[in-house]
Amino acid sequence: MAFPETAHNRHVSVRASIQKWGMLLRIWGIMTRNIVPMTGLLLCFAFSLGGCASGARMVSEDGGVVMDVGMPDASDAGVIMPDAIVPDASSPDGSSPDASLPDATVPDATVPDASAPDAAPGPTGEGLYVSEYIEGGAGRGASKALEMHYGGMGILNLSLCQVVRYTNGATMPSARVSLMGTLASGGTFVLCGATFGQAFCDQSSGSITHNGDDAYELVCSGRVVDSFGRVGEDPGVAWSDAAGTLSTRDTVLRRKCSVTMGDTNSGDDFDPAVEWVAVSDTDLSGFGIRGC
Repeated sequence: MAFPETAHNRHVSVRASIQKWGMLLRIWGIMTRNIVPMTGLLLCFAFSLGGCASGARMVSEDGGVVMDVGMPDASDAGVIMPDAIVPDASSPDGSSPDASLPDATVPDATVPDASAPDAAPGPTGEGLYVSEYIEGGAGRGASKALEMHYGGMGILNLSLCQVVRYTNGATMPSARVSLMGTLASGGTFVLCGATFGQAFCDQSSGSITHNGDDAYELVCSGRVVDSFGRVGEDPGVAWSDAAGTLSTRDTVLRRKCSVTMGDTNSGDDFDPAVEWVAVSDTDLSGFGIRGC
C-alpha cells in the first residue's frame, strides 16, 4: 500500500540522504588522512535539518578516535544542550579564572604614592632684610626703630622671625623680639622702641634700645637672614666708615637700593658705608616705604 507523500516524509527523506552523504564523506576522509571528513562534518551541520546522526564518530586511519561528530538531536530528544565549558589552560587547575577578580598587577588608584613629595612649604623668611635704621638724632634719644623689607615670594608669616639684639660686643643674645603678623612680597614692617610712638610703627618693644654700638641679627625659621653691626665686637661709640662721616649713632640710615638680600654673616666686618646711606636725622619720611 502506497502512502501519500507529505512534508514530513519529504523532510525525513532529505535528511536521510544528507546523512548518508555525510557518512560517505567521512569514510572517504579516513582514506585521505582526515582532510575531507572536516568537509563532511561541515556539510552535516550546515545542511541537515535536525542535526547529524547521533553517536557517529570520526576515526583516523590507524583506528584512533579523532573526534565525536555525532551530536544528539535536540529536536528529537526534546532537551536544550548546554554550552560547552572550555577550561582556561592558563589556570593551574584547569578551571576558568573569575573574571571579576581585580588584576593584582594594577595598583589601586586610591592609594597615595608614597614617593610623591609633600606640598611645598610656605615662605621661611628668605628675602627679608633690614631696610632702614634710626638711632636718636635731633635731641630724640628715644628715637629707635628698624624697618624690614620683604623681597621674597608669597606671604611671609612673621611669627617665624625674631630680632635678636647683642649689646656692647656681647656674643650671646641680650634680647629677643618675636615678630607678629604677616608680610606680603614687596611690603615693609617697622619695629619700634616702646617710647617711639609713630604712626608707621607696626610693632613696639621695650627691647629695641640700641644706641649705636649694639648689633642685631634678623632670624627666621632658625636661620640668620640679615644682620646689622658685627656680633661680638664693641666698636666703642658706634660703627662708622673710614672717613668718620657715616655713623650708626644719632642718625637715620637707609639700605642702598642695590641691596636686595641680607648679610647672613653677622660676624664679618661691618662698614656701614658699603650698604647704607645716611639721610637727615630729622627725615622719617622713608619709614614704612621701601623707596627703591
